[in-house]
Amino acid sequence: MKNIILSLFLFVMYAIQGYAIHFKHLGVEDQLAHPSVVAIAQDSLGRMWFGTENGVSVYDGIRVHSYKPFQKISGDVFFEGVFVSQIVCNQSGDVFFATPQELVKYDVRQDCFSIVSNKEKFTALSFCGNTLYTVSFNKLYAYHPQTGEMEYQMTFPVKRVNKLHIDGKGNTWLSADDELYLFDAEGRFSCLVQGEFVSIFESSAHEIWAESRNKGLVQVSAFGQVQVYNPKNSSEIGLHSANVRQIAEDAEGNIWFGTFKGLYKLDMRTGMFFSFVPAEETSTLPHSSVYAVLLDADGILWTGVYYAASNMPIV
Repeated sequence: MKNIILSLFLFVMYAIQGYAIHFKHLGVEDQLAHPSVVAIAQDSLGRMWFGTENGVSVYDGIRVHSYKPFQKISGDVFFEGVFVSQIVCNQSGDVFFATPQELVKYDVRQDCFSIVSNKEKFTALSFCGNTLYTVSFNKLYAYHPQTGEMEYQMTFPVKRVNKLHIDGKGNTWLSADDELYLFDAEGRFSCLVQGEFVSIFESSAHEIWAESRNKGLVQVSAFGQVQVYNPKNSSEIGLHSANVRQIAEDAEGNIWFGTFKGLYKLDMRTGMFFSFVPAEETSTLPHSSVYAVLLDADGILWTGVYYAASNMPIV
């Protein structure tokens, strides 16, 4: 992909519904690892972690620290994988990220990195409580921090799992083979809807939201009802892109997500979609293609934008 300067924006400007958005930015000149951010997480110390196409970057509110492949990150420890597409944090504050070659752990108490495993290619990561579940193609493993070992759990009847989420009821949701699957607590395995899904999110209302590259936004209610939003059926209420990426929820229960055509908000009170798109003003999104989305502990919405990253206060 083409590379342009990656910027980390804190922006506030007057936009739809009276939202004020202005910005401050950090760029590659501030030591960000690469001008393409595809994963975002926040650790227990409030630091922001960014997965990029050439390692990870950590922003502590003052400066950026980057860790790149084949560079020593703790003693003699280094990782080989270039593309960091997934980052997750546990209740103890530890951070885990996956590359095509290994699974890496950052111990927040010891302030050091370690390689959890380099024997499998992990395609999906998810925490349930304080247990990290990982998938290598179609095999499910559980990581036990006490022993540092990966324990095999089961093999799913699919070829490749891209995303994994275990909800509060013990149900397992999978994005696999261009379909959204549910493996429920009773052991039943079912396909809910087709589409190339790139993210699975559980809201505070215990609804499951899945984002597809080609089918739009999928909502599964707590009662199992499936609703699909895409430009074909939702353009009149403001949705104009079927290429949906990652998702976040604000304190009012509204759903925010990135698309190929900008950042969207679904107002759960009105059922209307609102979009934030680039404009000539410097205070808008720098690019229309928004991928990673995360709402941090302070109510700041962070977005990974091709080829930029941005954050916006939701207040």
